[in-house]
Amino acid sequence: MGLIGATTLSFTGTGPGDVAFAGTTLTGAATFNPTTADANLGAEKLWPFYQKCCDLDVPILVHDTASDRDGHPNPALVGIEQLYLEVDNNALPFLLGFPFRYIVDMGSLILRGALKEFPKLRICFVEGSAAFVPWLMDRLDMDPAAKKKLGKRPREFFSQIWVSAFAAEESLKYACDFWKDHNLTVGSDYPHGDPSATWNSKPRPRALNSSEPSGFQTSSR
Repeated sequence: MGLIGATTLSFTGTGPGDVAFAGTTLTGAATFNPTTADANLGAEKLWPFYQKCCDLDVPILVHDTASDRDGHPNPALVGIEQLYLEVDNNALPFLLGFPFRYIVDMGSLILRGALKEFPKLRICFVEGSAAFVPWLMDRLDMDPAAKKKLGKRPREFFSQIWVSAFAAEESLKYACDFWKDHNLTVGSDYPHGDPSATWNSKPRPRALNSSEPSGFQTSSR
């Protein structure tokens, strides 16, 4: 894909165009860490950034963070205060923090009309699992005003969304079977050694074993 550049956003006001960002010469992909608690990714104040990405023909890779460098929880994560009540006992903040936020952001991008407004926008969510996607498609389609507002069912906008799965997700088969023309990826997470990593594990990822889920291709797409 070429070079990957990180872009930084700063909100300069409350209007749709009041956003400044670096990275206007990006090639390859823009990595985006949306650590803001006052806006979801469908918010109109982010639309100038999306326009720039479309103008440059670069996709967006979304990677949130569970905490800052000092261990303080990221306030932008959905339900993070409740999740951190578990941190002294289990890994619930890690397990649910990203998918909770991504579910909200995918819904926001679709239902607020951002993906309709920018049909060339491509956005990938990483390290949040993928098995929730079929459920989310069904839920978004239940919005009674969505199809009239958007011109098509919410699930059809997933053609612009890529989702990075964990290779060890046993339910990945069902996501592939449900999302026939899926945009699923499996990343190595190199050089990290957390549970999402596949580069440092000897067993072949379950999703890529001989009983591959239908529609899952091991070759690059």
